[in-house]
Amino acid sequence: MQIRNNTLCFGDGVQITFQRTLRIPDDGRHYPLPPGLDRFPLRRVQDHASRMPPEWNQQGGVFLPMYQREAMWICFHTPAHKPRAVKVGVGKVCAITGERWSEALHAHPQNYIVSELWGEITSEAAPTSPVTAREYARHGLPWFDLYDEQMPTLSPSPTLAGVQSIEDLERHAGHPVGSVVRLPLPGLTVRDGDW
Repeated sequence: MQIRNNTLCFGDGVQITFQRTLRIPDDGRHYPLPPGLDRFPLRRVQDHASRMPPEWNQQGGVFLPMYQREAMWICFHTPAHKPRAVKVGVGKVCAITGERWSEALHAHPQNYIVSELWGEITSEAAPTSPVTAREYARHGLPWFDLYDEQMPTLSPSPTLAGVQSIEDLERHAGHPVGSVVRLPLPGLTVRDGDW
């Protein structure tokens, strides 16, 4: 398995992305799948080992940073001629059945989905990418421009054309890039944060 462009890529052509989306009410009613707004960034546990719980380091794998207020749906891409059974777990719980996690596939209750059968599983067409105004309207959402990595980069507006990065400003001022500048604040200590 590899991570490319915030996508889990498996050797047999299977790709999985975790799409940031809008929360839907938790009121027991059925709602259409909300649009994907962007991919969540994926991080390898081993790259952050000093900040991970010991059991995560033993298990390995990947994680994604997500705020409690955010929502997500999972997008599976597989070669059209090779459907796959996919299991989804959250912690040690099967996200499909709510039962304790097990590696085995079970038919009753079914604890997996078949990646190429999206329409049969959800009774809806798979979401489009890039998300279109029509897709937003279909879900009753207001349309607005959004970031989609598959779309070409737009030129900045005249108002924002002069915006510079901190790195450019430091370089222009003659400071070494990434240097710490002590501010004259008597009695106050500024410490590096946990980035």
